[in-house]
Amino acid sequence: MKPETVEQYLAALPAPTRKVMKQLRALIRKAAPKATETLSYGMPTFVFHGNLVHYAGYTEHVGLYGARAMKLEGALAKYQTGKGTLRFELDAPLPAKVISELVTMRVAENLEKAASKKKKKRTPAK
Repeated sequence: MKPETVEQYLAALPAPTRKVMKQLRALIRKAAPKATETLSYGMPTFVFHGNLVHYAGYTEHVGLYGARAMKLEGALAKYQTGKGTLRFELDAPLPAKVISELVTMRVAENLEKAASKKKKKRTPAK
């Protein structure tokens, strides 16, 4: 059965995965307190002027998606598994500082995009 809420999604996970997912969720919330949470693409998603990040739980790891702020390349290299995809093993502590910085960068990117869209709307046609 497909979950209809984030809470249902989390409740369906194995306990060890759910524990790490809740930690990841708290880190994202702290870094983006104005973001709202929904399900998108079948996984929990934080939204603030568009999608910020998606996160998902698996048997042996959790994933963070939409991590395009590659200014943190060096710090993220050991977690990267694809373009904009980070994978955190359940048996290792989450890199809280890196996740916080990444989400903060995504918030700034989305704010910049939103401001740019507003500016384009205000520009009169020639």
